[in-house]
Amino acid sequence: MINYLVLSLDNDLGKKRRDRLNYEFEWVKGKLHNEAPDWVKEKMLFKAIHTERWKNILVGNWWAWFCLIDKIVEEKINNVIALEDDCFLVDPNIKIDISKLGSEPIWLNGAIHHPTNLAKGTKEWKNTIEMKDGINKLEDLNVRIISCWGLFIPKWEQAKHIRDTMKNCKFYRCFDAHLSQKKLIKYLFYPSLFYHKDFGESCCQKKGGKWENKRYF
Repeated sequence: MINYLVLSLDNDLGKKRRDRLNYEFEWVKGKLHNEAPDWVKEKMLFKAIHTERWKNILVGNWWAWFCLIDKIVEEKINNVIALEDDCFLVDPNIKIDISKLGSEPIWLNGAIHHPTNLAKGTKEWKNTIEMKDGINKLEDLNVRIISCWGLFIPKWEQAKHIRDTMKNCKFYRCFDAHLSQKKLIKYLFYPSLFYHKDFGESCCQKKGGKWENKRYF
C-alpha cells in the first residue's frame, strides 16, 4: 500500500489546493518560518539576493519537509510518496505499481539541472539527456534535481538516514537543493508520474504559475 503524505499550509489557499488533488492522501500541515526552532534559522544559508520574505519561505519550507520526514521515522511508515499540495497525478486512473519504483528513495517529479552550474542547464543541454523508462541513476545522467514536488521513500529507515544527515549538516539551504547537494536521493523515475500546477496561486511566488504544468522528467 502506498502512503501519500501531502505538505499543505493550514490556511485558505492550502485548503483550496488540497481540495483539487486527484488522489487520496494524509494531510501533513505545512510550516511557517516562525514555527521553526532557532537551530534551523541559525544554520540556514541565504544569498545576497534573498529578500526577507524569501528567507522566511526557505526556513518554513525546510522545517516543513524536515517534519514530514521525521513523521515517517517516528511512525515507522513505509512506502511513502511525499508531495507538496500542488502536485498532481499525471493519470489518476492508473494505479502506481510500487514494485517498479525500486528499493531506494527516488525523485518522482522535479527540475533537471546541470550537476555543477545552474547557468549551464540550458534547454539545449537538457535536450541532450537521454533517460530510459523507469529508474534512472542521477550519476549516470550527470544531472541534479532541484524544485522537487514529489519523492518516494520505501522504508522508514531510509527516511531516518535522510533526517539525521540533514539535521547534522553544518549549514542548511532550500530542502530540495539540500537533498540534491548531499546526494541523499540518487535516482529518478521516468517519465514523471506527477506534474505541478499551482493555478496561478502561490505561497512562495508573488505571482503563481512560474512552474505551471511542468513535467521535467
